[in-house]
Amino acid sequence: LVLFLLLLSAAVRARARAMDAAVAGLEAEVGEPNLNVEKAIENFVHGCEQEVRNRNSAGARDYLAMATAKMAKLQHGPSRFRWEARAKVLQTQITMIPFFRNEPGGGNVEVKVFEPGATDPIVFQCKYHLAHLIRHKINCKSLNIPEQLEFDEHDQHAMHALTFVGDAPCCVARAWIEQQGNARWAVVDRLCAVHDEKYSYRGKKLSRHLVLRLVNYLAEHAARLGITTIVAHAHIRCPQELFDAACRHGFKYVLSQEEVDRARVGDLTRNPPKPKVIYVENGRMRINTLPLYLTLPKADPALAAQHLEVIQTAARRQLALVFDPEQQRLIRELMPQALPQQMLEARHSQLQMAMEEQNRLELARLQQQQQQQQQQHQQHQQQH
Repeated sequence: LVLFLLLLSAAVRARARAMDAAVAGLEAEVGEPNLNVEKAIENFVHGCEQEVRNRNSAGARDYLAMATAKMAKLQHGPSRFRWEARAKVLQTQITMIPFFRNEPGGGNVEVKVFEPGATDPIVFQCKYHLAHLIRHKINCKSLNIPEQLEFDEHDQHAMHALTFVGDAPCCVARAWIEQQGNARWAVVDRLCAVHDEKYSYRGKKLSRHLVLRLVNYLAEHAARLGITTIVAHAHIRCPQELFDAACRHGFKYVLSQEEVDRARVGDLTRNPPKPKVIYVENGRMRINTLPLYLTLPKADPALAAQHLEVIQTAARRQLALVFDPEQQRLIRELMPQALPQQMLEARHSQLQMAMEEQNRLELARLQQQQQQQQQQHQQHQQQH
């Protein structure tokens, strides 16, 4: 028994010496100072993230500068690379702080972006169907936009962003990558907010908050997506306040001011003089929009300028299609295919009711005019 105890204690001491040697080797590889430096970096990074959430750009830059100074002292390559990648993301968020002056008030508001390939396929399909339902309810049923126009070929591979108030989805938008030649840019469109008799999220800055968060997401992943510019498409009939709000947050018109006025107001020298809400391109009807662009902060200026020229060419091509006289004939041919039969019957009945109402008003005007003429004739006879 004594011999067994002596052997057991010797084995325990040998294992302890082996563990001490392994810890010493790990410390020699990583370096004891590195552990203290990483702890300091972590504290500075947490402080920077807190200042970003509070929209304090000066405080966030101070924390990031202290964290960067500590990163230079790291000797372990993988750790340094990990912290530098995190610092780049924070630098992008600090640059985008001026775009987030206004937070929606009240409630637990959260914006989530679901990107195909970066999100679990099952989760992406669930959120895509949720966004599809919201857009169908608001744009197709409430605004009578045909489904063929609302849902196009970009939906399946686009990113979909949703705003949640608690667990309830209230706003939706999408972003997809457009490429023409070597130029690539992100397109943000299909923005809508839930609005019905029971719930209404319009006028609470939730849609604006959603767009800005989506812009922030695209800016963080610009290098991976290969983009330098974000183009937001707003409906041609949107109020001027929406365009002014976008310009205050850094967006600019893709077209010149003269072309913007022509796109929104119309051209009296053309037939038709006013711009159409829809137009036909490559045999498919599309919604007429007015583009605004935002150049990302870390984009190469020369490359961004080249991409902007391609974007302007595409916008001018769309403007020319809108005022093309052949568009009326193409729209008449394609409209029955886009609209369901029930909607066509409803629209036909509406037009018939409008014509009957117009005829009734015209008949009432003629009768009133005839009565006035008879009264004037009687007055002339009495005077005579």
